[in-house]
Amino acid sequence: MVALQRPLLSLCLVISTPFLTALRPPPIRHRAPSTLSGALEDGDYLLQEAVKALQDTSFQEARDLVDLARQCYAEIEDDAARRAEREALCGELQTQVNAYLAKTRAARAESLAALDRRKAAPTDTAGDRILRKAVADLASQDYAAARAGVDAARAAFAADGVRGRETALGNLYASINAEEERATRAEIRREQDKAEAEEEARRRGRQLVAEQKMAAAFGGGGAGDAAGDPDDEEEEDD
Repeated sequence: MVALQRPLLSLCLVISTPFLTALRPPPIRHRAPSTLSGALEDGDYLLQEAVKALQDTSFQEARDLVDLARQCYAEIEDDAARRAEREALCGELQTQVNAYLAKTRAARAESLAALDRRKAAPTDTAGDRILRKAVADLASQDYAAARAGVDAARAAFAADGVRGRETALGNLYASINAEEERATRAEIRREQDKAEAEEEARRRGRQLVAEQKMAAAFGGGGAGDAAGDPDDEEEEDD
């Protein structure tokens, strides 16, 4: 939706007649009123519709409605001050409409020109071949070669005067960085997992050794008690 300039934001307050709030079908928007008594009311309605059309980016319709509103106000003969006020509002609105129309036409012309440039641009230059090689290097995770390929392709495009490749170069460079960062994070995770697994294996080994020592200690004491003390047996014989 188009943002209106401040003078036109109060248009609905300036144009406040019972006609605008009455529940009746809208007048025919593309012809002037047939009676002088309805000139002001119909002009006000048309001007409000022009504001709505401008807010909806219907610029051509807004311009047509402003022209019709002007025709209505031109028929006001008994109130020169009000006619001048309405004509000033029409002029302000027409200025905005013309500005947006100019921007729209310029944007459309630029889009068409860009399309023509893309169609006319060669598709198999030295830079394109280098760029395809850089894509292959990225697929094989050779990030240094891929990044160097992007730089070489950019230089080749500049040397050959080829335009329209900067977006592709920028996207590929960003993809290289993202993939390299992802691979680095994955490698760090693998190293961490490996270290944790090795530490767990060492912990289990120490635990097993401790358990074996404890079992040996308890097992040795039990065998000695069962065999008895040789000195005690000699005392009993005596």
